[in-house]
Amino acid sequence: DKNSYGLNWLANLEGEIAKFSKDNNLNARIVRLSAVFGPRMHFREKDSIIRLIEGQETSLEFSTRAIFITDAISLIIKSMLAGSTAQKIFDGSLLQPIQISEIKQILLDPVWYGEKGFKPTELPPWPTPNLKSTLSHVNWEPKVNLVDALKETTLYFSKHPANLNEPKSPEQFDKGWREEEREKGVEKKEEAILSPVKKEKKQFSLKMPIKKEQILVSIGWLVIFYALIFPLIVLIFGVFTFRYSLDLATKDLQEGEYTKSLNDVSRAKEGLKMAESWFGALTVFEKMGILTTQINEIDEILDKSINLSEGLEHLILGSRAMTDGFKKLTQDSNGTTLEEFSKASFEFENASGNFSKINLALKNIDFSTIPTLRVRVEDLITKIDYFERLSNNGHTAAEILKSSFQGKKTFVLVLQNSLLLRPTGGKIIELTQIDIEDGKLKKVAMQDAIDLESLIKENHSLSEANEEANFPTTASKIKLFFNKLTGKEIDGVLTIDTKVLKELIKITGPVEVEGFGKIDEENLLEKALKGDNKLLVSLQKELLNRILFGLKGTVPKVGDSLINLFEQKHIEVFMFDTNLENLIEANSLNTNLLTSNLDKSDVLFWVESNISNNLLGEDLGRSFKLKTEADEKGNLTHKLSATLINRNPDQSYKSLVKIYVPLGSLLLDAKLENSSVKTLVSTFSDYNKTGYSITLDINPKSELTFEIEYKTGSLFNKGNYILNVLKQAGTNNNSFEWEFKSPDLKKKIQTDLKVDKEFRL
Repeated sequence: DKNSYGLNWLANLEGEIAKFSKDNNLNARIVRLSAVFGPRMHFREKDSIIRLIEGQETSLEFSTRAIFITDAISLIIKSMLAGSTAQKIFDGSLLQPIQISEIKQILLDPVWYGEKGFKPTELPPWPTPNLKSTLSHVNWEPKVNLVDALKETTLYFSKHPANLNEPKSPEQFDKGWREEEREKGVEKKEEAILSPVKKEKKQFSLKMPIKKEQILVSIGWLVIFYALIFPLIVLIFGVFTFRYSLDLATKDLQEGEYTKSLNDVSRAKEGLKMAESWFGALTVFEKMGILTTQINEIDEILDKSINLSEGLEHLILGSRAMTDGFKKLTQDSNGTTLEEFSKASFEFENASGNFSKINLALKNIDFSTIPTLRVRVEDLITKIDYFERLSNNGHTAAEILKSSFQGKKTFVLVLQNSLLLRPTGGKIIELTQIDIEDGKLKKVAMQDAIDLESLIKENHSLSEANEEANFPTTASKIKLFFNKLTGKEIDGVLTIDTKVLKELIKITGPVEVEGFGKIDEENLLEKALKGDNKLLVSLQKELLNRILFGLKGTVPKVGDSLINLFEQKHIEVFMFDTNLENLIEANSLNTNLLTSNLDKSDVLFWVESNISNNLLGEDLGRSFKLKTEADEKGNLTHKLSATLINRNPDQSYKSLVKIYVPLGSLLLDAKLENSSVKTLVSTFSDYNKTGYSITLDINPKSELTFEIEYKTGSLFNKGNYILNVLKQAGTNNNSFEWEFKSPDLKKKIQTDLKVDKEFRL
């Protein structure tokens, strides 16, 4: 019996619950409730308020802290859902006790006390150890007004007096409650049976086939379609039109169809502007704070796409001006070549600036909110990169041509056979004199190099004029030779190799060469390997005629290809005019070992010269691995490993190798197939650089690895260290791997030497 132990049974039970929950890792709570009253309550509780509601006599001297059922449920829920409530005890009772006598007065006339705003007399509180912590921990306190709670309770029992007559167990009470609900249903059925059916008079009315609600819903959908869906459809259509027209414009530009290309751009702009105007309808969502970031980003992309169209117009106009400039170089027509090149320079510069700004803006967009757009925009950025490169290259070419073609100028075009490698490209086999006067072509004269040498009594070997790795030195030797032959000064030297001829055939189509038949990009090298230089000379003559007199719409393709060949050092140019040469040097259009940027950085330049005089250019391969270590003081040690491959099955390859490194470098070791050859390496100083040279001989169908280790005089300064690795003119794409190590930095880079490379740490 609970009462025989007072409240000890409760304390013991709470202890058992706490132990059980701890042993089984349970999330338990204990809620101690005072007496609870309300509809459907039982009367087993002995609290005085329970007796009053039941209609039993009780002492009016007592007081109660009983709570209404709603407040009790609120505490139980909060004890479970509030944070950090596990393994805690909560008390639920009125904050202040209420006299039973006052409760009896309320029960006698609850309406009157409700209207008067009853406030109980304040009594001293009973000790409730966990009530204060309950109030603060779960933010709970009784909220139901006492008068309202008593009214709701007595109203229920006045309607269900059977529940008031005798105490019931919970099971009995639940059964009685269900029976009450069933009785309600029976009463309703009986009422329906006994009540007479009322017949309503039929009234004439016009029945609408569509209800008013359906009309409103339809109008709502129309508004949504017009405000959201239709603008999105127009946006998608406009973007599709833009992409399609942009691709057409690019294709027509490459084909030299400038009018078509401009029309394509115009259609692209129209599609975008239509999409942009309808997209403005979505700003209502932005003002509502819905999809704000997404709308702003799409609006930014649309705006930059329109700017892209405008930049593309400048690029097309610049390309057309370049084409017209070349036409006027060889034709009598209104306007001059210089005017067209000036116009081209202006248009290319505008296009370049436009593309640069667009590129920067698009690359700064965060696609986290609309990731599906990332691929589309990245594709757009790729196109912009291409357009920007065309614009930059076009501007450089236009500036050089504009300056070069002023007044009277004489240039020499040098053809080199890169199958027979020399330091600046290949063996010289032909020279072409080109005279320009006020932007008009006056003379083109071609001459075989060997024939030219025979005309000079002094011992000047033109075919070996490019034995130096520094291209300005080669250009100066050619200038001296040409002056000895003709007595004329020249203003610039331009060299091309067999790779250039192959690329021009690829763009302009096969060439019929007398005595050799049809030459295309596939059979050129095969026929050139037979050693007859007349093929290359005749081929160059035909291609030069095409460029100067029949280029027409292929200017963009040819121009883009020539710029790539410049970067890959299959074409090099040197101008004896200082201003022009500064422009060329700024765009890295030749190999000048004396440039200021090379003097201020670490540098590596591997140069070969084929001294076996056999045409092995296409059969040779190279791979380079450079390991660099910096000690705590920043002293740098380099170890270069070069593997040379000879794929020719019959002929050996003998090469004089020169390696240019920073001035003051110290040779530490050299190995050939892991055997020391340091004594065979010669050290020299040239072009403000230290150099090492050695002769290497590679058998047919074999490879050879040469290693050289050296210490530079420069220091490693993190954040300011630059390594320039130069590519030799006339060579193809060679692999390059660089591994750097210092006490606080490790880095490994794998790339190629298709062009010069600059690395910064």
